[in-house]
Amino acid sequence: TIAGISLYSPSNKACYIPLNHVSYITNMVVPNQLPCDTVKRLFQRFLDKKVQIIMFNADFDIRVLRHGIGLSDIYCTWDCYIAQRLLNENEPVNKLKPLHAKYVSKGEEAFTFEDLFKGIPFTLIPIKTAYLYAAHDAIITYEFYEYQRRWLRADSDREDMRKIYKLFKEIE
Repeated sequence: TIAGISLYSPSNKACYIPLNHVSYITNMVVPNQLPCDTVKRLFQRFLDKKVQIIMFNADFDIRVLRHGIGLSDIYCTWDCYIAQRLLNENEPVNKLKPLHAKYVSKGEEAFTFEDLFKGIPFTLIPIKTAYLYAAHDAIITYEFYEYQRRWLRADSDREDMRKIYKLFKEIE
């Protein structure tokens, strides 16, 4: 069950759209959440306008969006996970927070889901807490993209980076 969707644009504040949160006390659906069909319709507007969509591990996120809210033609224009595998195939860790800490925040690592919630389903996390966690992930995904974009460019000074960029955009 998809709990919600986090979005970020550098010109706006990060947001979290709750969809299926349940009270951990009553086990009842929490009020004031958007219906999945409404979110699907609104998200479709992004897709129709060809808005650039940046994800980390897009394969997983796309599956969740397809099954969770029924988006069939979802795409990703930049997958930070794949970009990182191409930039450093020998990277020992391939998770967003450690990679962001290593390359962007220079050692300042955010708490992981397991650190904070110890196996509790995200649908049981109170929405205000979920917002703080999920919206932060959207922000650091964008920051990691900004870091990667400096290296992976069609107009890079380095021929090897131009070739990797071409592999990333045309094949991966």
